[in-house]
Amino acid sequence: MGGVTPAVWVAGLLAFSSPAPVQDARPALEEVVPRLSTPSRQLDHARRLKNARRGRSPEERERWSRKAVAAYRAVRVHYPWATRLGSEAAFRAGELLSAGGDPEEALAEFEVALALGAGTPFRARSRLAIGRLRRRAGDLGKSLEAFQGVIADPESSAQHRDEAWLWVGRVRRDMGRDEDARRAWSRVAEHARDPLDRIAAYDFLGTSWMDAGDLEAAAGVLDQCLRALAEVALERTNTGERVRSALGRTRLVRCLPERIKARLRSSPSKGSPRKD
Repeated sequence: MGGVTPAVWVAGLLAFSSPAPVQDARPALEEVVPRLSTPSRQLDHARRLKNARRGRSPEERERWSRKAVAAYRAVRVHYPWATRLGSEAAFRAGELLSAGGDPEEALAEFEVALALGAGTPFRARSRLAIGRLRRRAGDLGKSLEAFQGVIADPESSAQHRDEAWLWVGRVRRDMGRDEDARRAWSRVAEHARDPLDRIAAYDFLGTSWMDAGDLEAAAGVLDQCLRALAEVALERTNTGERVRSALGRTRLVRCLPERIKARLRSSPSKGSPRKD
């Protein structure tokens, strides 16, 4: 980029364009959720109830959410041997419960999804969800354990491992382990497959230096990010558009120039006369 500053470069770039045990749940579920002919149809029934929430009032939305959760739970109740579909159903129930402000019930569903999820992406996704809920509750040790479980699991996809590394960095930062956090983010910034994950990692890394007051290090990270993503950001493709948009949303791009200006304003001018 020659002598062009990171702020000018990016400006030009952006202008370019716990559930009850199964045996206890069965009678209640069988009263409200019919047993359909196959586990796939059972899951489809739950999806339809979830979709029925759209466009409704908050009260009606909550009522349909409860129906959908019961229907998702019914998949593993009516078809306990269909573990792959049961894992997805438990994960979807956990999502609804989490969004509805019931983290304990959500955690229980995600644990079920994890237990049933061998050979499916819902094993990694459940660990990620568990880690986020544990972090939100302030249980950083268990949160870190969940994210590290994604990384250690050979069944986890590369993208899920990259996402887990991003969260590992955030939890380590919460623990006051800034250097460990930066190592986690550097790993994603340098090696992740998804450019949006790389941008997120660079943003976490750079803002950690910015918040520590080391604006030179933060500017260096921004420059590294822009250089690393330049080729894909200049593409006239959907990916290129997404990358440009993601760069513009980073805290580093939005806040670093102002931090630098504030430092310059607070620094004594070189030409000012000395006051004894």
